[in-house]
Amino acid sequence: MVTVLGLLVYGLLQHQVRLYLQTYNQQVPGNKGLTAQPTAAVVMSLFRVVMPVHMEADEAIARHIYGWQAHHAMICDAVGINSSWYGAHPA
Repeated sequence: MVTVLGLLVYGLLQHQVRLYLQTYNQQVPGNKGLTAQPTAAVVMSLFRVVMPVHMEADEAIARHIYGWQAHHAMICDAVGINSSWYGAHPA
């Protein structure tokens, strides 16, 4: 049952991202260059490099989202996630 639910989510993610990219004539990095038809595995792997960085020195606090690029904001828009959830501003 859990496997079936996971496959449904996987398929929905892939469908939503592909539909968004087709609608707005956009592409994201894939396994072999830019693609408008990424698999859900490619979409999820794009977020491996996104990392929040929080540094404190004395009373100064610095926050940064390492690795955030424009295609991350596109994918968030495609699946209905507000990119501010990552603390990032869409590029």
